[in-house]
Amino acid sequence: MAQYVTIGRRTDLDGEDLTTPTSYRAEINNRGWDRYIKIAIFEVQRTAGIDELGTVTGNAFEFDGDTLDISFSVNASMDSSSTGGLPSASVTLKNLNSDTQWSIKKYMRITINAGYKGDKNNGLVFSGQITNIKDSYESDGSITLELSCIAMYESKQILVSTIDYKAGTPFTTIVENVCSMSGIPLNACEFDGTCTLDTARTFQGSVKDVIDELINMANNKLVQNNPTITKKDISNGKGYAMTTDRGYIEILKDGGEKGYAIAFNATNGLISVNREDIVSDSALANKQDIVTIDATIQFNWRIRLSTAVSITSFKQPHLSGVYQVYSYEMNGSSRNGSHDITMSLMPVQGFANDIVDLSSKYTVSYTQGPTDS
Repeated sequence: MAQYVTIGRRTDLDGEDLTTPTSYRAEINNRGWDRYIKIAIFEVQRTAGIDELGTVTGNAFEFDGDTLDISFSVNASMDSSSTGGLPSASVTLKNLNSDTQWSIKKYMRITINAGYKGDKNNGLVFSGQITNIKDSYESDGSITLELSCIAMYESKQILVSTIDYKAGTPFTTIVENVCSMSGIPLNACEFDGTCTLDTARTFQGSVKDVIDELINMANNKLVQNNPTITKKDISNGKGYAMTTDRGYIEILKDGGEKGYAIAFNATNGLISVNREDIVSDSALANKQDIVTIDATIQFNWRIRLSTAVSITSFKQPHLSGVYQVYSYEMNGSSRNGSHDITMSLMPVQGFANDIVDLSSKYTVSYTQGPTDS
């Protein structure tokens, strides 16, 4: 039996109208300076226990790909048996001096912004905590640091204090309080005005426990207040959902009807596509038998778990279609290393929303040319 997934949510594009294309320009060259990488590392004040997240003090070290040789990888998966949807990252910083080397310590916060130069061509792809540091000394006397990182949301099953809330308290207020107390970044919370407590409530447990309870209540309200929405619709992706695959929390009201698929082909970033797992080799042309495919694209910071992507392959047209990102590995380099994303994709059944070619909206200068697939 084919395995399908339903679009979970849309990727935020600042609310812009993506239906009016503008001119697209893809420069196929090796100009490494078109790549964009910025690493920020923050000092934290930790009060107790090695697993405490601590509070950012405001002091930060910033490393720019224009002046430093930087490479990184970010991995995330919806498979709960591996990462549980929570990302890990590794970062390599080359040509550091000794003062900087000894200033970077375990448990500091770290963020990775990456993509390409130009407005809206780059953004935050990881937020987490340094868990291990390995240094090496080069022949020229410079220092290379290799940092292992995990998402702050995964750093611990972070417990929050027991808090009482009055009837009428907005869910957004509770989420903001919980994230503030735990130190976990909150990037978006789309609970609407109907999402308030019907009665006074006491919340306790982990951050995940509290937010999951709020999401369940919000989705129940959707079903109660909207006759056209059923519990099955909620389980198929409508309603509210929490995502954490970039190391911060987002609570989005996706509604599959609001989603769109990002289009990739040989002219705008698709490098390769291959079938990964086929239930029946006898029906290759029938996408209903495809469980997953692998696709590699030029670096696109908007890719995340559950993003819908439309793949058009000239060499393997039977693999063209709309898919959902099940897992990904981002690789970035400020010099000549890989600057791409390999995605594991699952087919989406009955996708009837907009398919958007981001290349027609934003100008991207690729550091190497797409090869089609």
